Amino acid sequence: KKVENLEEELALFKKKISVNNIIDYKLYSKMQNGLVDELNVTPGSYVDIETTLFTLLELETLYITADIPEEFIKDIKPEAKAEVIPVADKSLNYPGKVTKVSGIAHENNGETVIAIEIELDEYDDFLLPNFNVDVKIYY
Repeated sequence: KKVENLEEELALFKKKISVNNIIDYKLYSKMQNGLVDELNVTPGSYVDIETTLFTLLELETLYITADIPEEFIKDIKPEAKAEVIPVADKSLNYPGKVTKVSGIAHENNGETVIAIEIELDEYDDFLLPNFNVDVKIYY
């Protein structure tokens, strides 16, 4: 039974590497501007089918995810104008709009919040993935 399971796992791995963006065990991405965010393995590591090897970030479009306290979510609508201010330099601000409001709440530091997504209209090289920002939403 163990051999059968290992053979099934091997077949799944072979199927995964048969896609057209893996050639000679090298991954080719269609992203024009990407960044490896997380690298979870080293050469020679044992991996199974559920192991995430790495995470790629697409840098052409930048989205901000913000948690809104539940008492304010009734005022937040998709397409609402937003302003994003990086904590690292409060003299900068980036215009955008709310593109998504999550359909589920979660707890963050003892407070119930709803995640929203903001797409920036314009930004520069200063704003990097995973920066902390302040968000103003106009409704």
